[in-house]
Amino acid sequence: MRVRQWIHLCLVVFVCVVAGSFLYGGYLKYSQRTGLQTVVPTAPPAQSLEQLIRTADTNLENKHIEQALITYRKAMSLAPDSVQAQLGLALGELKAGREAVAAQEYERALRLDARNPVALQQLGRIYSHQRDTWGLSEAKFKEYLRVKPGDAEAQLQLARVFVWQRKAKEAAEVYSLPAVSALMTPQDFKEYAFALVRAGREKEGEALLRKLTVQRPTDSEIQEQLASIYASRKDWDSALPIYQSLLQRDPNNARWNLTYGGGLLASHRYAAALGPLEKAVRANPSNGEAGLALARAWKGSGNLKKSAQEFARVVPQYDSDAVIVREYADLLLEKRDYRGAEKSYKDAMKLGLRDQKLILGLAGALQGTGKSREALPLLREAFAAQPTDRLGLELAKTLRKLGYSKEALEVLAKVEAAQN
Repeated sequence: MRVRQWIHLCLVVFVCVVAGSFLYGGYLKYSQRTGLQTVVPTAPPAQSLEQLIRTADTNLENKHIEQALITYRKAMSLAPDSVQAQLGLALGELKAGREAVAAQEYERALRLDARNPVALQQLGRIYSHQRDTWGLSEAKFKEYLRVKPGDAEAQLQLARVFVWQRKAKEAAEVYSLPAVSALMTPQDFKEYAFALVRAGREKEGEALLRKLTVQRPTDSEIQEQLASIYASRKDWDSALPIYQSLLQRDPNNARWNLTYGGGLLASHRYAAALGPLEKAVRANPSNGEAGLALARAWKGSGNLKKSAQEFARVVPQYDSDAVIVREYADLLLEKRDYRGAEKSYKDAMKLGLRDQKLILGLAGALQGTGKSREALPLLREAFAAQPTDRLGLELAKTLRKLGYSKEALEVLAKVEAAQN
């Protein structure tokens, strides 16, 4: 009985399977006649390189920078040697504010196209933003201008890079180009004038500075540069009024006070020089130039005590300068500090200075300290080199004092013979 039931169940399953197959076959025939089809998803067609670049460019124009960068990179994956895609990628990084990355991408563009003007110009600009890469900026702009020699804007940028690197001659040459001059800002004209002066084209620089002082009467840098030209050629009548005007705006400017005071000193206006020179020394006590000028101003105005004090303060900075050491000795001799004068004269002599003025000064200091015997050889040397009446009388006096009466008479005889 159970066997029958099992056989019956198998027959039922078989009939169901066969019936299902016939039903599915009928459905297929029906769908073919009615046009019904099964929809199978398909991948979208791949975009071309041109389409990708165009899409990226549009994103970049619309300021969708990160989307643009992704699309440029897709384009680069399709064509790694695409200069257009590489330039777009570099520009995107630049607009994203990542200059260092942008520079790397532009350098890659140059590996694909060594004379590409876009990459060269952009690298020139990027490298100009940092002191450490000014040299690279100069090189890129120069290469760009070999490709695009008529680009005045790039020439102007190169001139600025020259200025920042203190290459005055090169900067002046580029600034002087008419096409560049048409684009220059007031700051550029100022730098041009300074470059002309530093390049040794002083007359041209002076003419431009005079013009600029009229246009910009409150620009202290322009006025100072013009005044420094006058000062360099000792034209104090022209320089001093400018420095005086500058000091009215900034009375404590140490540099201006030093130059102004030095100009007054050179013009023998000693008392007037004291004020500005004292300010210069107070502002920078270690400035030997200021201290030396103040010491000379005190001496010129008749205050030997203050002059000696200031000299003593700064002369250690000049202990290898025989002329200044001798100048200090002269001051001490005039002040009748014979011991100090003797030491300083001997120091100057050790430095190799031995002229008539030093010999006479040391001889005078030695006599002032009672060392006439030590002074005698110096007086003999001085008289032999310059047999004047004054020296002859001084030598004869010293000889007689030391017991050399015969030699003293011989010296006096030479003096009388010279007079006849």
